[in-house]
Amino acid sequence: MQSIPKFKKPTLLLPGILLLITLFSGFLLVRFLEGVGMGYLRDQSENVIKAMAAGIQNEIRFSKAAASAMAGSPWVLPVFLDQNSENVKNANSVLDRYNTKLGFSVCYLLDIQGTTIASSNRNTPESFVGKNYAFRPYFQEALQGEPSFYIATEITSPERGFYAAHPVKNGQGELVGVVVVKKNIEAARDVLEGYPNSFYISPDGIIFISGSRDMVLKTLWPLDNERIRVIKDSKQFSVVSFDPIFLQPLQDGMRVRFRGESYQSFRRPLGPSGWSIVLLAPLKSVFYFVFLGWIITAFIAGIILISVLWVFGRIREQELLRKSEEKYRGLFLNSRDAIMIIQPPFWKFVSGNPATIEMFRAKNEEKFKSFGPWDLSPERQPDGSVSVQKAEEMIHTAILEGFCFFEWTHKRFNGEEFPATVLLTRIGQGQEMILLANVRDITKEKQSEKEMKQKVRELESFKKIAVDRELKMIELKEKIKALEGGGK
Repeated sequence: MQSIPKFKKPTLLLPGILLLITLFSGFLLVRFLEGVGMGYLRDQSENVIKAMAAGIQNEIRFSKAAASAMAGSPWVLPVFLDQNSENVKNANSVLDRYNTKLGFSVCYLLDIQGTTIASSNRNTPESFVGKNYAFRPYFQEALQGEPSFYIATEITSPERGFYAAHPVKNGQGELVGVVVVKKNIEAARDVLEGYPNSFYISPDGIIFISGSRDMVLKTLWPLDNERIRVIKDSKQFSVVSFDPIFLQPLQDGMRVRFRGESYQSFRRPLGPSGWSIVLLAPLKSVFYFVFLGWIITAFIAGIILISVLWVFGRIREQELLRKSEEKYRGLFLNSRDAIMIIQPPFWKFVSGNPATIEMFRAKNEEKFKSFGPWDLSPERQPDGSVSVQKAEEMIHTAILEGFCFFEWTHKRFNGEEFPATVLLTRIGQGQEMILLANVRDITKEKQSEKEMKQKVRELESFKKIAVDRELKMIELKEKIKALEGGGK
């Protein structure tokens, strides 16, 4: 015993050193996993942005191609040269066909003054015919002889769209008008819808398309009063909230807080000059990598601590087991109660005292040890439960709570079934754990209980007969008394 302190000191020193090494290694592991998480987040975000950009870019190319094709139609040029009814009718037919077949919001023709001379929405209350759009940048650029593209909302409504304009020239190459197609942004919006914190923004940070409907036509960052005035005068966006969502322009790679969570900002240019697509990728996934690193570190540190405790606990446990074995061996062999031991992992009987062998009518202990509790039981218990399943439940309860007491129907080796009470007691822990089963045959008790119930039923029956007889006697006396009273 005096040598234990000398042995204990180096044993505790070594785990301490290992623990410090583990914590330092854990810190390095956390940093490494954080880098892995950021790389994963970056790759995922890049793939998402590429998919979004492809969807929006397709809509832009589609609108430009349609405007170019319409400008080359042989039915469009004549209406710019002579706006007689026949030419207008033919032009409207072309506009209607493109608008319907290609799913545009509206297709229209502007003369060189910017006035609409034909439109696919001519028969609606929102008809463009006769309205002047010379102030629109797409018209001004097309008037210079080059195709143009513009992103804006309508003047009279907050409907958002892509505007593609293409100049129309006569045989001498002179510009005579402009073809314009407007594509509603619904198709492009669907591309972003799966990602609520994704935005297609103008150079000033105005959200034109978003995965969240409530974010549309808001500003991501502050704008000065002069810039706000210019935006309003341009009529590019009909409804804008100039209350900024962030305090500074979002840049690629910036970390921001939004709606109570942390995000990494990814921003890529897309479309007209200055326009870009922004994705706020949640940093939760990175935090999971960091958390995993600390979990691994804590797990290893826990193993070291548990190992130390286990070593000393093992020594103490072995000593206790040795002492208790001698004490309980005599009780086990000489007990008049049937005592048996079952052991994991298969929960077969590993021992049974002489009373057990006698109770189950086994030839010897070796024969008895080849069975489990469910093997010496009928297929089902009186309550209908399957013996194998219920036995496993009782064993599990005893392991968790330390003991389990219940009634059970057992079966002897000769096939005879008998009722019994079973007390399962957990002894030891871990690999040394066993269950001690104390089984008592309660056939006599059950028979006595049955006889007692029968006597109670007989007494109740006799009592009922006696009471009924007494009631009839009382009734008879009442009738006799009534007759005697009538005779007087």
